Formats: sequence, C-alpha cells, structure tokens
Amino acid sequence: MKKISDYEIMDYYFKKSKEFDIEELSYNSKMAGNIFAMLIRKYIKEILKDTNYDVSINNSYIEGIRNEWDLLIIRKDAFDNDVNIYNENDVKCVIELKTATYFKGFEEKIDKNNDEINKDRYKKDIRSRFSKYDEKLTKCRYLYISLFQNSNHDVDKILEEEINNMKVNKGKKSVFFFRVDTKYSDPCKKDDAYRNEEISKFTKENAFAFYHFITDCLK
Repeated sequence: MKKISDYEIMDYYFKKSKEFDIEELSYNSKMAGNIFAMLIRKYIKEILKDTNYDVSINNSYIEGIRNEWDLLIIRKDAFDNDVNIYNENDVKCVIELKTATYFKGFEEKIDKNNDEINKDRYKKDIRSRFSKYDEKLTKCRYLYISLFQNSNHDVDKILEEEINNMKVNKGKKSVFFFRVDTKYSDPCKKDDAYRNEEISKFTKENAFAFYHFITDCLK
C-alpha cells in the first residue's frame, strides 16, 4: 500500500485550486469541498487496495437514513442498488469531510473573559450536532476528517472527545486533522510563496498519520 504524506495532500489541493484559476476559492465553498473529497477518495482507495474494503463515490447514502455522506468505506462486494445507496451491514465507516473548521462563527460567540463557559457552550453545541448520528447509525463508525482545523479554546480536544465517544465509535480515534492552526487563514486566497510556506509547516512526524488512521479504522 502506498503511504500518503500530508505534504502530498496539501500540494495537490493547492495545485488544483490554482489550475482552475479560482482566485476567490474559499475552504467553505462547494468547489473546494469537492476538490478535497475527490483527493481523499483517491488516497483512501489506494490504502484499501489490498484489503476487503473499498470506498464509495462521493455523496452516497445508507438505506433508511436520509443523510448524505461524503464518503463510505464499504465491503468490496457491497451492492449500491445502482444508485449509490448501501445497506448499513455493508458499511464499515461513514466519513464526513471538511476543508476548514466545522463550526463557523464560533469565534464570534466566545466570552473573552470566561474560557470555561466557552468550552461548555462548545461541548453542548457539538453534542447537539452529532447526537443525531448516534441515533441513526448502529453498525458502522463515524469518521471526521478536516483539511484545516482553525481553533482556539481547546476546541480540537473537545471535538475529538465528543466524536470519539459517540456510541458507534466506542472511544476509538475517529477524528483526523491534516492541519491545526490557532487563527483563521485561507491559503487559497494567497500567493504561491504563502502556500509553499503553509505546506512546509507540516512535520515529518505526521507523514504517514493518515495512512495509519484509515487502516486502524478497519480493525
């Protein structure tokens, strides 16, 4: 299996953004999300090549659940009913992809003078948003993968704890951030020098982290 580095993810993402000359491409745009989803699907498919699993096309469904899933890790013999809708028995993991922070606008709501209040509000917000998945999913894991996680106030730790502790995840690592920063930035709106600087910030220690994250979810 090919081991995917964070550098490849970043470099490919920026090259595609530039290729289509989308100067105002934001992480929160539909097209940016599509680029990231197609890239991640490509790498997950490579990682799963020698396993009993495969990855669905983008925007797939599970029978009886109305939610649209960015990607599904499925059994190789899974039948999609010819309309990319799978039986949950054939789904190993559902994957939600975000090019940037999941909760937009949170920084505008924080109480600068009380960090504990901020953490409590954020935890309640996360629980309310993810509890619906715990109610619907019974046989497959829920994974959250973010290209850029812009955070403050220990939100990453809270987000990971809440998602890892979902009933379907049973405390297992289910969150992966390619990049975490303490302030919002949008490299897609910057020049090549800035983008190269952003790419260089990844550490070699995380070079194979994504590969191990996916393979560990199959156990």
